[in-house]
Formats: sequence, C-alpha cells, structure tokens
Amino acid sequence: MASTSAGTSGPETLAPPEVFVCPISREIMRDPVVLVETGQIYDKESIKGWFLRGRNTCPLTGKRLLSQRLTQIHVLRVAIEEWASREGIELGPSSIPPMTAEDASSSTAPLDEPALCLSIVTSKGVSVYDIEGLWSLVQERKLPEAYAALVVIRDMVKHADEERIKALRRVLDLELLKQLLWEDRLQVPAARLLVQMRGVLDIDELLSLLVIQDVELQVDVLTRLIEHICENRGHVQEAAGAIGRWVSGLCSRLRGRRHARRVRPSPP
Repeated sequence: MASTSAGTSGPETLAPPEVFVCPISREIMRDPVVLVETGQIYDKESIKGWFLRGRNTCPLTGKRLLSQRLTQIHVLRVAIEEWASREGIELGPSSIPPMTAEDASSSTAPLDEPALCLSIVTSKGVSVYDIEGLWSLVQERKLPEAYAALVVIRDMVKHADEERIKALRRVLDLELLKQLLWEDRLQVPAARLLVQMRGVLDIDELLSLLVIQDVELQVDVLTRLIEHICENRGHVQEAAGAIGRWVSGLCSRLRGRRHARRVRPSPP
C-alpha cells in the first residue's frame, strides 16, 4: 500500500478520498477488496494480516464471521490509480491481475450493493435524500462515486411513490443518462436506472440494451417488455415488430462475424 502522505508533489498533495483509504492501515489501498459477509472494504494485505493474527471478525463492524471470503473490486482500484496519477503519488505493485474482457462485466459486482454505494456517496458529503447532490456525482463521471450514485438513485426509484418519482425526473437529465450507455464503466448502472424508470425507453431502446453482458439487466429488460405487452394489448403488433427487428439485426451481426472469420487471412 501507499501511505496517504506519499507522493512526489509535495505538501500541496490533496488528502485522498476516504473511500480510497483502508480502515485498518489508514493508508491508500492498492488492492481493494470487499469482505463479502459484511460488505466492508479493506486493502487485501491489511485484512489478510488481520485474519492471520487470529482475528475472525470484521474490523469495522466487530461482527464474528462465518466466512472470510474476499472479492476484488477492480473498478475501485482503477479509480484509486487515476487519482494517484493525477496527484503524482506512486503506488506499489498490485497483487490483483489486470482486468480482462471476460471479467470486465462483473468487476463492479461488489459496488452493486446499495448499502455499500451509500457509504461511498456519503463519504463525499452527499445524503441519500439529496437527489441534486447524487446527480452532481453522476455528472462528474468519476469512479467509484458516479457508479455508486447511479446505484443509489436506482434503488430510490425502485422504492419511491409516484410523487417522489416525479421529483426525481425533474432533476435527472435523461439525455445524459442515455449518453452514459456508451461509457463502458458506467454503462450497466445507467442502463439499469433507465429500465427502472417506466416509460422512459421505448421498445426498440429496451431491446438494444440486451446486448449488454449483464444478467440482471437482461432480466429487467425482458420483464419490462412483458409488462409493456400486458399493459398495452392493443400494441402487441408493435412489440412483435420491434422484437423481430432486433432479432433480425442480431442475426445479421452474427452472420457478419462468421463471414469475417472465414475471410480472415492466414498468418504467413
């Protein structure tokens, strides 16, 4: 780990965001992991050392553990590295391997827990009831805060009454949300939020989200499609046409990929 005071930029270096600091060592985390049973985040080296000293509890909550399972948080590691680079702080080598295409879609899984995301946004001084503050974190597009804010807003929409949802829609910029669908690191939480907000996306837009490799999102999309068909029986033909267009487009893309593989030149 790197010390919170480490760096080459001298006394002007800003203090790291609290979410970047390990609660055990009080140093910047190099290998952030989440203790699955309690949802608390620690640096891998520190929490493993805690366990090796015979302590079978969560350092922050004091809860006695049934499991010491840890899960890596790639997206938080990337955010720490970006911050350290801007501040001129040199971090030590990480024991977490670089993120691959295969695990990219699941690398943010620990951040999908609303309770964990709430702790991230509150560390920035934003209350769960402050929708303007949450949306400002999204607009900044910085990780992990923007991701966490999108998760918290979605959870808010999920449990809000009609009046609260109207208030939320007055603050949220739906066009910006749709733009986030093209940003790899914020694509999934933005898509989940758009799907949760009924009536925001038409059938074609909902179907386009099925290409995103996220099982929870795909289930939500299909659920919305079924609800739409049941609630609008007079538009079944419209829904069938949209689904047909999406399937046709998918088949065309698959045929294009197979053709590209066939015509790919052999290496010399």
